[in-house]
Amino acid sequence: MLEKPQFSVGRPVSAIIYVVDSSDTDRLVTAKDEFHAILEEEELKGAVVLIFANKQDLPGALDDPAVTEALELHRIKNRQWAIFKTSAIKGEGLFEGLDWLSNTLKSGGG
Repeated sequence: MLEKPQFSVGRPVSAIIYVVDSSDTDRLVTAKDEFHAILEEEELKGAVVLIFANKQDLPGALDDPAVTEALELHRIKNRQWAIFKTSAIKGEGLFEGLDWLSNTLKSGGG
């Protein structure tokens, strides 16, 4: 059973950054369940979502469409979201994702 995430920021949150290990296909179901539980938190209702499909440098890592399907991102209808392939160790994809997030928040999407 998943533990409910605890938040006590005292005000609504503008953005969520969710990092997924794209090479750990066994844990993607757990990651999906935790992710969708987070989206239900009252303080996070209006937040835009940036998903980093991390560890793209590892063999067997799922690409962003496969991670999108595994996390059931199509279920997100009430907020803006984007997914970016990343390799934190190589620094790939991180700036592109953060640029998207910054531009989305500047344009009032959060």
